[in-house]
Amino acid sequence: TDIEGTKNLLNAVDRNSIKHFIYISIVGIDKSDYPYYQAKLQVENIVANSGIPFTILRTTQFHDFVLNMIKTLDQNGKSDSITIPSGLRFQSVAVQEVAELLASIALEQSKGLIKDFGGPEVLHFEEMTKSYLETIQSDKDIVLEIPEDIRHKLFTTGVNLCPENNAGKQTWKEYLKIYLSEIIM
Repeated sequence: TDIEGTKNLLNAVDRNSIKHFIYISIVGIDKSDYPYYQAKLQVENIVANSGIPFTILRTTQFHDFVLNMIKTLDQNGKSDSITIPSGLRFQSVAVQEVAELLASIALEQSKGLIKDFGGPEVLHFEEMTKSYLETIQSDKDIVLEIPEDIRHKLFTTGVNLCPENNAGKQTWKEYLKIYLSEIIM
């Protein structure tokens, strides 16, 4: 969908009037053979070779992405434990911060592929899950398993991280506090 949708969009725009095409992508897509990442890289190449002025922003995973992973793994809310894949690491970033950056990029000249944008900290998934359980005041135990899923294995490699580009401000724990306040209201 991303590949064909981008091709269709680029074919539909008036190339003489478009001043700046912005594409949001993912940190590490050029360092992995994970199929979704390869599709994103293909789209980046389509945009770059379109002849249209462009900027590509690669970001780390959103806080929401990590939270949804944890909640999915905790499907059995009645269990006294949550089983998660071991060895995963994230540098999650706030959606709002990425949106603000995209808005500022839209007001600038095109720049091609710009530096990666990541959250302020690199954390192990186990630590993130523990913080989540503390935030929701759950005393569940965390059980670790070796990741079998290709997507989970990807997050053990470190290609999804850019610790040298940690411009995001909102930490995981700050995000969880906001999340908790929203679900209580």
